[in-house]
Amino acid sequence: MIILYRITRLNPEYEHISNVEGYRQVSDDHNYPFFAMTVTNELILPKLITDLSGLNELSEVKIKVIKGNTWVKNLRTLNIDGQRRYGVVGWPDILEAEHISLGDDCFFNWSKTNSKLLVTKLQQS
Repeated sequence: MIILYRITRLNPEYEHISNVEGYRQVSDDHNYPFFAMTVTNELILPKLITDLSGLNELSEVKIKVIKGNTWVKNLRTLNIDGQRRYGVVGWPDILEAEHISLGDDCFFNWSKTNSKLLVTKLQQS
């Protein structure tokens, strides 16, 4: 499940985070997998998240928007630079219903205990 939170921008304590796969920040800590990105009309999950979660093209993903709803969405397979990646079907519907705009900054973390992607909208400073 993905949970979206409304919090302040990430603190400097997260300097160990690597900038990989086109996302602004992606955790390389397998115990606390997360990523941060500026919202676009597509949500393509980072490889680290799909590897740790076991998600694939036959999976449904639970997305929890903090202070919002829980959504269950299908995944679609994409080929990006020769690698199999997974996009969330219906992401624009979530954005509209949860009042998240293109260009907003969001923080996503994978909850291993709940098998959910948690989404937090970051407040502008």
